[in-house]
Amino acid sequence: TKSFIDLIIINVIIPIKFVFMKNSGNVNIESLLEMIRQVNSEKNSIISKFSDIDLVAKNALDSQALIELKSSYCDQSKCLNCAIGSHLLSK
Repeated sequence: TKSFIDLIIINVIIPIKFVFMKNSGNVNIESLLEMIRQVNSEKNSIISKFSDIDLVAKNALDSQALIELKSSYCDQSKCLNCAIGSHLLSK
């Protein structure tokens, strides 16, 4: 399916391309970012929960950022160190 292909691009193709570029000494971060911006956002429970609070991932770069936010802040109970957590708690 299209979503499975997107997951392979996000989790396999782009990381392999980064490693190849790094080993060749020619890392072009902008081209990797452009590639991930062109891939659709992941559809999973983490992204759905962010959507519930009106944080919509427009592309794979956004969804990867939200997943990283969750693992670095939400899962570590560092709500007050996160702009989103602080905003939600101040309501």
